[in-house]
Amino acid sequence: MGPAICSEWPAISASEVGYARTRRERGVRVSSAPGNGLIAPLLAAGLMVLHSTWDCHRNVAAFSGWLLTLEQRGVKVLRPPTIVRWNLDKR
Repeated sequence: MGPAICSEWPAISASEVGYARTRRERGVRVSSAPGNGLIAPLLAAGLMVLHSTWDCHRNVAAFSGWLLTLEQRGVKVLRPPTIVRWNLDKR
């Protein structure tokens, strides 16, 4: 399990530290990867959580493509990518 973060701010936030700690205390392996980065680190995750992808608005098309790749590769995402993509359109 791991939160998706952004490459501009790669350190997980204080709230994510607590989130990760409670999961680890329950025996869950937690790691993070940027939501605009490589897919490979996320392929082994049993569950991926979109947490701090703060820079996704800078390249919506690339972020949408990244979400589509997660879907195609069978990565389970806590917030369904279809909903996230719908929410990206602010018109």
